[in-house]
Amino acid sequence: MPLMPFAQGKPLDVPRTLQQALELYHRGQMAEAERLYAAVLALRPSNIDALLMLSVIKLSHGELGSALRFILAAMQQRPKSPQILLNYGLVLIGLKRHEEALATLDQAIKHKSRFADAHNIRGGVLGAMRDFG
Repeated sequence: MPLMPFAQGKPLDVPRTLQQALELYHRGQMAEAERLYAAVLALRPSNIDALLMLSVIKLSHGELGSALRFILAAMQQRPKSPQILLNYGLVLIGLKRHEEALATLDQAIKHKSRFADAHNIRGGVLGAMRDFG
């Protein structure tokens, strides 16, 4: 069933559009998900979910500058969010800024001590710093 979030004459249903975008993302339909997240941001430029997911999508495409821009916008709203800090760390890793990534992951762990993803990625960063430092 095709997704039609932009019915003519009707305002965008932001919660529904975010749900559709997430479903598309999980099905691997990144271009369609990206289009919906961008539509949400056009209407609500500070929508944290759209900012976070666009950073993830851009990072997956190797568009590090765009990923950084979106994650920094999300961080302005929730600077202590463990998930946002984790994603910022991932962008920093992509930019080869390992020391900053390590510090960012440490902050994520500080705010959520049992954050397994942050611990695992932190270990990878330490290994990379040792091997390539």
